Amino acid sequence: MCDTSAACRSAGILPETLNKFVRAGWFEMPTNRVDGWLVWSEHDQERLNELVAQGRNPSPNPLPQIDSTAFNAQVRFSLPTPEPKPKKERAPKPKPEPKPKKLREPKPKKERTVRTVTYEGHPYTITELAQHLGMHRQSLSKKLRKCGWDVGKALAPKPKAERTAKPPQPKVRNAPKPVIHEGVEYRSMAALAKHLGIERRTLSYRLNSGIAPEQATSSTKSKPGTKPRQFQFQGQQVTITQLCERFGLAPNTAAARLQRHNFNAEQAFADKLQQHH
Repeated sequence: MCDTSAACRSAGILPETLNKFVRAGWFEMPTNRVDGWLVWSEHDQERLNELVAQGRNPSPNPLPQIDSTAFNAQVRFSLPTPEPKPKKERAPKPKPEPKPKKLREPKPKKERTVRTVTYEGHPYTITELAQHLGMHRQSLSKKLRKCGWDVGKALAPKPKAERTAKPPQPKVRNAPKPVIHEGVEYRSMAALAKHLGIERRTLSYRLNSGIAPEQATSSTKSKPGTKPRQFQFQGQQVTITQLCERFGLAPNTAAARLQRHNFNAEQAFADKLQQHH
């Protein structure tokens, strides 16, 4: 029994060559282990020697003659644990000496001149005059600057402009204008639009656009200048306006009847014919 390094020395190959045999699939490593290390039996050593004797050695260089103890230590990677290095004690750095602060020479203060004004024959400062009059100092100073430091003008009362209150005017709403259509007077444009079955805005827009009153009051949505649609009714061609006048219906109601009966006037107004007969 031996280890891997001894088996390689006995066969005359390097451990790298054994690794190449294993990667090429020519040789299988033993599986027996003792204390974590592979242990070679005599049978395993014979298999390796037969493989090398077949000339399939990819690295025929002979193993150099070295000390076996040093070789085993190199193969097993059993290096001695390094001793911890002693820490070097660093001397503390000396603290720099604080630099002396430069003393600045105080600047000479400017002498402030106190402005005085004369009021009722006595000199006052602005603060004293404001306290005497019961005013804010800033308000008094602002008035004096505007008036060129003339106390009389600054303290003179300003004449108030008289305001004449305007009497409240009542809100007058525009009264609706009556509209005459086909000899009938309606109270307003909205009343006429409601009677015709159209919206007031639509009627106002048509009249303001210059459309003739006959076309503007029509409930059809056809463009100006086009003929109204005609329907076959009792052997005659009639319009939806004529049907509304005959049966007393609103244009929207007549249009809905025609649409339900696929625009067949005979079927749409059959019940109205029976009532008339």
